Amino acid sequence: MTDQRTTPGRRFRFPACTVRDMPTRCMLLVAVAGMLVVAGCSGSPTVTPSAAPSLSSTTRATQTPDLEEQRIRDEAPAFEVFASSSDYLRQNMGGAIRVEVDRTLTEVEANSIMNVLMLDYPDPGGYFVSINCSTGGTDKVDHRLANGKIALGRTGQAKVGFVMDGQMVEMVKGATCPVVIPVSSAGAPTAQQVVDGFASAGLPVTNARDNTGSNCSTRGCTQMVTTDDVTVLSFPNDAAATADVKTYGLANLHQSGTIVLSYAAARTPAKARLHYEATLVTLQGGRG
Repeated sequence: MTDQRTTPGRRFRFPACTVRDMPTRCMLLVAVAGMLVVAGCSGSPTVTPSAAPSLSSTTRATQTPDLEEQRIRDEAPAFEVFASSSDYLRQNMGGAIRVEVDRTLTEVEANSIMNVLMLDYPDPGGYFVSINCSTGGTDKVDHRLANGKIALGRTGQAKVGFVMDGQMVEMVKGATCPVVIPVSSAGAPTAQQVVDGFASAGLPVTNARDNTGSNCSTRGCTQMVTTDDVTVLSFPNDAAATADVKTYGLANLHQSGTIVLSYAAARTPAKARLHYEATLVTLQGGRG
């Protein structure tokens, strides 16, 4: 059975000890996250934490491993792995694992990716992990977000410089993934052009500001202009605009071609919404 504890930046596994392992394994003394763990041969590890004790070994044994594995996988953001074959990594006792993500990660998210990799590469060895942006790099140089190491078994520990099995990740300071904004269909108006059209028509568009960088990477818009009265989003095509409305709901959104009007942030009154929608049709040359 395996007693697992996770600390930020590193995930350790402590095997249960047996009389056969004395004295090297059974008298292991490890300080983890301010917790003293003494693994003795008389039973489960004795824990003296500052807070409530962890689950006993008996309780852990009744948990379904598949549920714990699924939890670990669910916590990780989407990523793609590029690595040598499992046979090659097994024969060489580890190797390089390259990961690509499509957005900037937090350290917690990078750690969750490392935990998934420990599940996917269970063979003993030392693994060197690079986590990169899918954008911003070149054929020869990656756009690096973080570097990590995984150690499984004594040989793996020696390869990566660990004293026990586990993983660690270090973020590249200040690294972020570049935002790639889609290009609108030829002739389609931009969000800013629509806002300017509203202003020309005498409709309020107070305190207009461009929020493209902070929102369009997740919503797929080409431009987003927010005002105190209404928010306008432009999309690369009709299909993308339709998908956005389906995702974020019809109650506070209105689509016309590649343009979506959002009323939620400004709490646009129902009567004012009708004016914006009618004017938008005019700006689009009568297309509704």
